Amino acid sequence: MTSKDSQSAPADAPVSAGDVRALTAALVEIDSAHRRIRHRLAHDLGFSTSELTAIYLVGTIKDCTPKQLAAELDLSTGAITAMVDRLEKSGHLERRVHPSDRRRQLLVATSKGRAANEAIMRLYDTAIENVVESFPGMCDADLVEGLRRAAEAIDKAAWS
Repeated sequence: MTSKDSQSAPADAPVSAGDVRALTAALVEIDSAHRRIRHRLAHDLGFSTSELTAIYLVGTIKDCTPKQLAAELDLSTGAITAMVDRLEKSGHLERRVHPSDRRRQLLVATSKGRAANEAIMRLYDTAIENVVESFPGMCDADLVEGLRRAAEAIDKAAWS
């Protein structure tokens, strides 16, 4: 069965190894494109790719701590301290005392950090809008859920 055949196959039809490989290859292409756009955005905004990712993560993780950020970026706490110092100095992040534990810090995106995150999302939205215009099926709820599940499965595989 080819990928084209599987598009019209019943939902309970077996999935071929070729179909799995085609989806895997498409996801790898998305990952490569994602890395390229992050590199371009970081350059355009005057950050390293890690700094851009840090700003994004702090803007999206509720009650983000330096320890969480270090784990997400796979960096030492010392490297995170230096990065947060730079991002705080540039006005993109700020440190706040944790409300229930004064020994801990929370990282918060400032208005400048939120603007950087908005620029990131606008660029992605523009790219995806162009795809959706030519392929309306991209917004299908099942496809979106399938992509989320693929991301979860890849994350799980990364930690097993």
